Amino acid sequence: GAAVAVAAAWLLDPAVLLDGGHWGQPDSIHSGFVLAAFATIGGALGPARGTRRNAALAWSWLALAALMKPLGAPFFPLLLAITLLTSGVAAAACGALAAAAVAVALFAPFVAEWGVATMVERLLGDVTIMAYTSVNGHNLWWLFGPWRDAESPLVGPLTPTHLGLLAFAVAMVAVIVLAVRRHRGRHAGLHAAQVLALAAFLATAFFLVSTHLHENHLYGALPLLLGAIAAAPPQNSTRPLAWLLFAALSLGVAWNVAAHDFVWRQCWPFILGADAPFVGDAPDQRLPRGEWLAGTIGTWWNLACGAALATFCCGASLQRLPWRRETTPPPPGDAGRGRP
Repeated sequence: GAAVAVAAAWLLDPAVLLDGGHWGQPDSIHSGFVLAAFATIGGALGPARGTRRNAALAWSWLALAALMKPLGAPFFPLLLAITLLTSGVAAAACGALAAAAVAVALFAPFVAEWGVATMVERLLGDVTIMAYTSVNGHNLWWLFGPWRDAESPLVGPLTPTHLGLLAFAVAMVAVIVLAVRRHRGRHAGLHAAQVLALAAFLATAFFLVSTHLHENHLYGALPLLLGAIAAAPPQNSTRPLAWLLFAALSLGVAWNVAAHDFVWRQCWPFILGADAPFVGDAPDQRLPRGEWLAGTIGTWWNLACGAALATFCCGASLQRLPWRRETTPPPPGDAGRGRP
């Protein structure tokens, strides 16, 4: 029953249908690779956790994600931390070598055809293209103003891009600290569900504070959170809350995509009111007031989801663990002795 519920939640998710079915975006592919990486290193997929083979597979999955789309790259520091905690230094080195081997193997035909310089130029060009604060992504930069230059100094010499990277670095450190405290806590060891939940929070934090992001770039948090639900113990009391968080995040992604759909944005209620004082996704285009308001509502919704997910994950450091190990009931003859 739980497996059917997880499968149905994904297949019928409005965000998945809009992003993949309606828009034809490939987010499910690189997001699937990220999910496979953290499910593998958490022990929910592939060989037994704590082995070098386990680490090599996880890092290979994440390398595939990053090579398909740069959105996979921000997960490498967390994967490194989880690998060190669960498998050790040798496994982490093995994983890094496996990722490098995957990159070399996939780049080799293109380097042979175009040369190293052209490949590097193409990669850097793809990362820096559309260097705006928010490219219709409902995050903190939407409140500052979408489609503004992200490479102009904003605070002293710091640009919005720099500030976004600094904020994400803080979130990354916080997530790694949570992972370490959970690993060394009262119930030692990271459960696969906790690994996936932390990765889902990291994906959400990256979307909320980073520049250059589009309508669909919160999508990657959805399979990670659903994977955490699937990996959690069946009787765990926090499953309903996890389902609620998944539904809320899905609504945020679906709303973000729908509000800026090329056809729907020209319909009621997105065309209500005069144009907002912000440039849209064309040089001389202004966002209709209704579309701007829809983005603002979506931004506050996503921020609330991010705060709720952060609170949910922080339970790991307070021993109110999202997926703590279920205690074993005492046998009949030991009743009342306080045995766990």
